[in-house]
Amino acid sequence: MRIDSLAEDRICARAGVGIPSTGTGSHVLKASGKDRDLAICSKIIFFILIATVGIDFLNGLTSIDILGQLIRVAFFILLLYVELRIDKKGFFVILAALLYCVFVMFASFMADGTIGLSSLTYEIGVIVKLLLFFSIFRVVTKLNECGYIPVSFIDSVFKVSAIYVPILYLGTSILGIGVSSYSGGQGFKSVFLSLNSINIAMLLLYAFCLEKCFAERKAAWAPVALLNAVSLFMLGTKSSIVFVLVLFLFYLIAPKRNRTRNFILGLLISAVFYFLFLQVDYLQALLASVSERQAYLFENRNFIDYLTSGRTWMLGHAITLLSSDMADPLGVFQLLFGNGYYCFHNVLSEISGYLSTSIVRPIEFDWADLFVSYGFIMTFFVYGFLLTWLMKIVQSSKRSQAGFYLIAFGVLFVFSCLGGHVMFESISSTFLGLVLAGGVLSIRDNSKARQKIAGAPSCRVEAKAN
Repeated sequence: MRIDSLAEDRICARAGVGIPSTGTGSHVLKASGKDRDLAICSKIIFFILIATVGIDFLNGLTSIDILGQLIRVAFFILLLYVELRIDKKGFFVILAALLYCVFVMFASFMADGTIGLSSLTYEIGVIVKLLLFFSIFRVVTKLNECGYIPVSFIDSVFKVSAIYVPILYLGTSILGIGVSSYSGGQGFKSVFLSLNSINIAMLLLYAFCLEKCFAERKAAWAPVALLNAVSLFMLGTKSSIVFVLVLFLFYLIAPKRNRTRNFILGLLISAVFYFLFLQVDYLQALLASVSERQAYLFENRNFIDYLTSGRTWMLGHAITLLSSDMADPLGVFQLLFGNGYYCFHNVLSEISGYLSTSIVRPIEFDWADLFVSYGFIMTFFVYGFLLTWLMKIVQSSKRSQAGFYLIAFGVLFVFSCLGGHVMFESISSTFLGLVLAGGVLSIRDNSKARQKIAGAPSCRVEAKAN
C-alpha cells in the first residue's frame, strides 16, 4: 500500500518492533522511543477490547458501576491520544463530533434549566459511548496501516472473547450467581448489567464461531459454537433464539464447499444441543418459561409490536413530544442539532410514566434516539458513514473474512434499527467499531496480498528504500 506522506512513511518504517508481522513480507526497522509508546498503546487497546464484556461482568459482580465508567472514559482518552499521534485528520474529526455533542448538551441544559452533576455526567457517558465505535474504527485501521498491529488483530479479539464469555456466563449459572433476564423469572442474564448489550455481543461471538466452524472448516470451533448457542438460548430473549436458528441455518446452507461435511457437523451439534435441553432439567424449565412468555406476547400484540417489543408505543410518545417542541421558536434549531440525550429522554420518561423507575427512557430505536438527541446533522453523518463502509465491505464479501464482518454488520444494523442499544451501549458500540474495522482490515489484507503477487512494495519496504 503506498503512503504518499513522507511523515507517515517514517512512522510506518519505524512501527514494526515487537509487533507481529502483517504477513505482507515487510521488513522490520528500528523503532524510536515514541514509536515504542504507540506499540505499548496498541497492546493496551488490544487487551481492553478483549476485556470489554469482562468489564461489564465485573461491574455486575461487584456492583461497582463507576469502575466500568472510569475504564471506558480512560479508554476513550487513550484512543484520542493514539489518533492524535498517527492520524491528525481523524483526531480532528472525532474532536469535532465531540465538541458538537457537548455544544448540544449545554444548549439543551440551558434551555431546560435543569443542569446538575448527575445529568451532566450521564450525558457525557452517553456521548463517549456514541463516539466509541468510530474512534475504535479509526484507531485500529490506522494502527494497522502504519504497521503497529497485524491484520489478524480483530480476529484475535473475537477468538478470545468467543471462548471466555460463554464460560463466564455458564459458570455463574452453575454456581447459582446471577438474575433472570425478565422480572417474571424468564431467562437468565447472569450478573451482566445490560441484557441487550450482552445479547448482541453473544450473537456476534456465536456468528464468529459458526464462521470458523463451517466457512473456514475448522471443526475445533464446534464445541465453542455450541457453548455460545446454549448461552443464547438460556438468555431467553426473542432475538437471541431467532438469530441462533437463522445464523445456524445460514451457515449450513451458504458455504458452497463441503456441504456434506457441514451438514453432518450441523447434525452433531444439533443432536448435542437437543440432548442437553432434553436431559438437563434446569435448561428444560428455562426454555419452557421463555417459550410461554413469547407465546403470550405473540398472542396479545400485533405483529409490529411483537417484532419491536412494543417500542412503537414509546416512539409515538417521542413524536408527540418532538411535535410540541416544533412550536417553540427554537424548533428548527432542535430539529437540526437535537435536544440533548438527557433532557429529551428525561421528559420522555416523565410523560410515558417511567420516571418512578428510570430517570431517562430511551425510545430504543437508535436512529430515533440519535435524531431526537443530536439532530439531523449528526444522524446524517453517522448513517452516511455506516452506509459508505457497508458498501466497501459488500465489495469484498467473497474474499478473506470480510463475509463474516458483513453478516455481523447486518446483525448490528437490524438491532440498531429495530431494537436499539447498539450506538448508546458501551459493549455494543465497541463491537460495532470492531466489526467495521475488521471489514476494512479484510479488504486491506486482500489488497496487500494482490500487491505482493504483483511485486508491489509494501509500506515499510518503501520507507526503507527511501
